[in-house]
Amino acid sequence: MTIPYSTFLPDVSVDLPGCPQLFIQHHAIRVLADFCTQTRVLTEKLQALDVAAGQGEYTIAPSDSTNQIVRIERVWLNGELLAPVGADELDAEVPEWRTSTGLPRLFTSEAGSNTFALVPVPDAESLGGLVAEVSIAADPSASPTQFDAMLYRKYGDGLACGIKARLMLIPGKEWSNPEMAVVNGQGYALAIARARGDVDNRLDRSRRRTRTYFR
Repeated sequence: MTIPYSTFLPDVSVDLPGCPQLFIQHHAIRVLADFCTQTRVLTEKLQALDVAAGQGEYTIAPSDSTNQIVRIERVWLNGELLAPVGADELDAEVPEWRTSTGLPRLFTSEAGSNTFALVPVPDAESLGGLVAEVSIAADPSASPTQFDAMLYRKYGDGLACGIKARLMLIPGKEWSNPEMAVVNGQGYALAIARARGDVDNRLDRSRRRTRTYFR
């Protein structure tokens, strides 16, 4: 379920005298994008992809084009959870990982990338066998109008603090208030810490032993 960014107007406009509503919504988008990027609290499991024999790299995108990928969190192949591993670690331990073929046990990607590689390169096709879960954040350049209602339900007060802090730091405005910006910034930081804790708890429940060696 999504709700409009204007949802925040009653929460923040009372402390921002004279601030235009469209200006508040503009900065609300940026604050929520920052929040989701820092915490990785908002995730989406993407539509299944076909796996082609001999194809190691796959490109994905969020279902909503106004969102961007923060990180590829988990990947499943034929229902089996693959272990994440860094490319540097693979280069050090298995230099031939980009060309070796077999049954993939691992995946590697860079933060913020919409591409990941299966390791080793699959030696067989699998129709609809590849599923990825990603953490996402709004892309401010795409002019989003809606956001996930869960964010408001769980972290709304802290997000409102972040919006107010950002706007109160703008100098020379009727609503400028550097002292209260600090106070609200602290409320925003607490919300970030809480969301990170929620993510850590989620990962603890799904964590399993992994290894990088696949030969």
